[in-house]
Amino acid sequence: MRASIKNKTKDINATKDVLKKAKSMIIFDYQKLSANNMNELRSNLLKEEASLKIIKKNTIKRSLEFKKYPELENDILGPNGYIFSFEDELAGARVLANFASANKEKKIQFKSGIFNFKWTSSDDVKKLATLPNREGLLSMLLSCLQEPTAKLARTLKALSETKETQKA
Repeated sequence: MRASIKNKTKDINATKDVLKKAKSMIIFDYQKLSANNMNELRSNLLKEEASLKIIKKNTIKRSLEFKKYPELENDILGPNGYIFSFEDELAGARVLANFASANKEKKIQFKSGIFNFKWTSSDDVKKLATLPNREGLLSMLLSCLQEPTAKLARTLKALSETKETQKA
């Protein structure tokens, strides 16, 4: 086997390994980003247990099972960056959305994503990026669960105080 074919096979296998480990993948157009911008985005992603990879179109085609994701055919055209999230599925989307809003002049374009093994459109990726992280969602749920019991406790306390004042 020629060296170039061995290298391509190695790249495909490495990409398959990343895809197996990742909980989500986001495709975006990085064309207007400088090397410094890319390094800044990479460091922000690393803090959130996510990574940014630039992968050739044929490598990603061979690594993904395109029969499962026919929608990706148009999304992989052009210069693309691929963000893989390993812990929190939405971490990469949040970091990219924050980076895009901080660098509006770069006009970063979300193309699509894969969340829970399902293709997601660019609009849906942007919406998912606005959701809080897991801890934030759990604290919101906890506050919703605590509110009725706190309201009941306040009502019972007011009722007991009213009865005490009536006795006096």
